[in-house]
Amino acid sequence: MSKSNRIYPLILSSIDATTIDNLHLEPFRVDGDPYPLPEACFFIRITNACNNAVLVSFNNLGLHLYIPSGEHREINFQTNASPSNYVSLLKKGTLLSAGGATDEGGYIYLAGYYNERT
Repeated sequence: MSKSNRIYPLILSSIDATTIDNLHLEPFRVDGDPYPLPEACFFIRITNACNNAVLVSFNNLGLHLYIPSGEHREINFQTNASPSNYVSLLKKGTLLSAGGATDEGGYIYLAGYYNERT
């Protein structure tokens, strides 16, 4: 049986900034329902297209990333794979969410890539 190594993108998802505030984390709706990541990702990009800074959570409880207005954060989970060739991925089922004081609107976007071995 042959194996192939292909890269697939997650479906671009977004959060309307008017639905979040400092006390409420809104999950990214990746692939509709359910909210968690449908695949283990090796790369994600979160873009803040809001007028205010946002905070991102990787477990819907704590706050893990600060992204100023108009900026983005890229996380490559494969950077620690060498020299031992270990595979480092953001776990399938991870619930990514965002919060912050964004009273004027805009969107927070999540893009990512995963590897499906068949």
